[in-house]
Amino acid sequence: MTDEILLQLDALLPKIPPELLPLVEQYAPTLLKMGQDELFAWAERLMDGDYEAAYRAILERMENPEVLLEGERLVNEWKDANTKEAERRAFFKNVGLDALEVLLAILAASVAL
Repeated sequence: MTDEILLQLDALLPKIPPELLPLVEQYAPTLLKMGQDELFAWAERLMDGDYEAAYRAILERMENPEVLLEGERLVNEWKDANTKEAERRAFFKNVGLDALEVLLAILAASVAL
């Protein structure tokens, strides 16, 4: 059955838009080997916003161990980037709140004049 699906995929590849072809070639064989229940569970992870778990589910099924290691490296980079972005946003939020507090103090002082 799996070989049949992969043969059908090979027949479809020429019809895939060129910009999507690398992604299709990389992930389609793994996705097409998933059973219906597994594929639905994977799609639910995506819909629930649990992208890391969905990504890991694909990586764990891939036959190329280098891809798994590269995926782990990317996940760790994404986590680091997300942490830095959260810290950056918190910093600017605090700066904005501090500036607002100064403006309100000035406004309160000017009303009291």
